[in-house]
Amino acid sequence: MIFTHSLTGRSSIVKGLNYSNSKWRSRIDWWFMAALLFLVPMILLIGMLVKNQTASLQPSDIFTFSAILVLTFCVLWFLVWPCEYTLHPDHLEIRCGKLIHQKIYYKDIKDIKRSLSPLSSPALSFRRIKISYAKSFILISPERRDLFIRELKKRCNNFRKPA
Repeated sequence: MIFTHSLTGRSSIVKGLNYSNSKWRSRIDWWFMAALLFLVPMILLIGMLVKNQTASLQPSDIFTFSAILVLTFCVLWFLVWPCEYTLHPDHLEIRCGKLIHQKIYYKDIKDIKRSLSPLSSPALSFRRIKISYAKSFILISPERRDLFIRELKKRCNNFRKPA
């Protein structure tokens, strides 16, 4: 049987452990986009208000605040894009921005369960999955969470099953 992931168009062969890679993007909540769209202009506005109280606003100030706005947006983009999870034949690969790149081998996964935890993690949504492995855990938020959990559980043989 061949499983085709509807979001990426990639296929996985569902026979034993002969899976090909399956890439999943992070779900993005409306609050995350709203926070970004609100935060960046607010930084610019506060800077302009502070500057306007001390002296008149000059064209060079507008250039400076615009540069700060663009730099802030670029830094945020660098930290969160791309946010994706790839199911490889023997491990889960987690990428979020250019800084977070982690591999979790299926043999190390102890538990997989749904979560709404607000803890910091490589996830752009509160609709998350908590993956417990070795002596740690990670929270991720793939699109189509339940389908991702089923696919991940197919690849794991040793995680703790709930009672």
